[in-house]
Amino acid sequence: MFNALQKAGFEVLLVGGNQTKNVKGRKTDVIDCKWIPKLHALGLL
Repeated sequence: MFNALQKAGFEVLLVGGNQTKNVKGRKTDVIDCKWIPKLHALGLL
């Protein structure tokens, strides 16, 4: 999927959930899926 997105012209960043450890509360995949795009929009990744 990563390569297909790159070939289609998308800028792809591979970001692990462990890079969002500073989020308060319980970490879940759903929270990570919401938090990672916010961090990217702010230029923090």
